[in-house]
Amino acid sequence: MQFDFEKMKQFGFNEDAIAKMKVQIAQKESGTSPNTYQWKYLKYVGKAIKLTLNDGQIILGKVDSVSSPGDNDNGEEGIFLDTSIGIQEFFEHDIASIE
Repeated sequence: MQFDFEKMKQFGFNEDAIAKMKVQIAQKESGTSPNTYQWKYLKYVGKAIKLTLNDGQIILGKVDSVSSPGDNDNGEEGIFLDTSIGIQEFFEHDIASIE
């Protein structure tokens, strides 16, 4: 997306706001943005997996969706697994491994 910063000035954007926007755009384009979240579980959506929990439980199911740290009170990514007893959510601190 191309921004016309001169027009933004004409519409009342101040220099500080424009400077911040330029930095954010440069960070996003280079992949160094602090807001760029690296999903751990997104690659499993729609796949059947074997989830091993830290307490040793093994749960089989199909990954329905994932939730971001910003969506969860605990600040962790979550994984929604469609199991034989319905959809269950597990968080990073619960998961030992995924196969």
